[in-house]
Amino acid sequence: MKFVLASHGHLSEGMLDTLQMLLGPQEDVLTFVLHPEEEAARLGERMEAALEPEDEGNIVFFTDLYFGSPFNQVVNLSRNHAIYHVTGMNVPTLVEALVARNGGKSASEVCDIALEAAKDSVKDVRKLMSVADGQEEDEEF
Repeated sequence: MKFVLASHGHLSEGMLDTLQMLLGPQEDVLTFVLHPEEEAARLGERMEAALEPEDEGNIVFFTDLYFGSPFNQVVNLSRNHAIYHVTGMNVPTLVEALVARNGGKSASEVCDIALEAAKDSVKDVRKLMSVADGQEEDEEF
């Protein structure tokens, strides 16, 4: 299964760099960057050109921002290709997705695992610390 990370600016490349620091080298992960001076449609063309017949139903796109330009270009691709798409990518979500993929999970299962990981990936650390210090016993840790 192939992963594609697409973002505004170099976020997708930074995400892959971080993932490889944490998990080691990863195969079949592509990154696409939308540059400030670039038309969004050009990004879509570049991503479509990278698709191979064996990717149909076996590729997961991760985009940075719901309704952002990379998101919209992947939605356009999904009209003509059998692809999976998760938006709002972050490091914990991608780590869980890669571990699932590398463990043999299907594209559909990878998406479910990524969405589940996303639910628990953003924390208010000040509240967590106050709970740990016993200052706000009512809050759930």
